[in-house]
Amino acid sequence: CAKAFRAAWRAMGLELVAKSEAVAANTLSALHLPGTVDGATFPARVHEEGVVVAGGLHPDIKTRSFRVGHMNAINGADVLATVGAIERALAKVGHKSEPGAGVAAAQKALVERTG
Repeated sequence: CAKAFRAAWRAMGLELVAKSEAVAANTLSALHLPGTVDGATFPARVHEEGVVVAGGLHPDIKTRSFRVGHMNAINGADVLATVGAIERALAKVGHKSEPGAGVAAAQKALVERTG
């Protein structure tokens, strides 16, 4: 599921806080928010779309980042629902990306995983 999330983030133009995917956690995605998106209100925007994410923790980027947990018993449907909610929330705050690009990238990664 972490690979599917990472494929979605790339497709959406979101950057991991981790310096590379090689050192990124498989249980959590910490992401930089694009442009002028307000990190203090973004988790509430995603929650309005039916998914809970968390704000950033590191003091230097707390207001410019957010976190998505992907540990425990999650499946492909959870990945797609989460990515879709984040895409919709980003669109509502003015982030310009191709609608559905993240969901499509995650879906492709999930299909490739299961063959």
